[in-house]
Amino acid sequence: MSINKLFLSLVLILSSFNYLISIEINKEKSVVNFSAKNMWVNTVEGTIKNFKGSIDFDKNNPENSKFEVCIDPATIDTDNKERDDHLKDPDFFEVEKYSTICYKSSSVIKSKDGYVTKGKLTMHGVTKDVSINFKQEGDKLFGKFELDRFDYKIGEDFNTFVIGKTIEVEIVCYLK
Repeated sequence: MSINKLFLSLVLILSSFNYLISIEINKEKSVVNFSAKNMWVNTVEGTIKNFKGSIDFDKNNPENSKFEVCIDPATIDTDNKERDDHLKDPDFFEVEKYSTICYKSSSVIKSKDGYVTKGKLTMHGVTKDVSINFKQEGDKLFGKFELDRFDYKIGEDFNTFVIGKTIEVEIVCYLK
């Protein structure tokens, strides 16, 4: 057998296997965007950055995939320093005591529109089950979900007129 045929055979054999790929997160580009209603008519938008953790993703066999990712709430940015400082204090994220927001998947499945990961989100000392719908586009994973801020004891002293109960979350995770 020629070297070319041997090489081609090896490539075909290897490509028939599905590999779990451990992917490095591009920390400089990755971001969590969020939005919340304010006074029922305005929307406050912001970001949280500084991803840490690991992504093991197999798009052909998503059930073999897992996500363990944390972000740093001290990086919160709503384009208003005074508001950002308030969000970092004990009224909200209490970043001195709770320095990470973490997600750990328990399952990943293929869906009609991409994938769904189910797992535990830990924020402000509270852990809850969440499902995140996501898609892969090139070197990016896009995920979306909503959460109830009261479930995580975030801003409990502020009623839903001042800050909406539901927070919309969008994850844009760039991969290296």
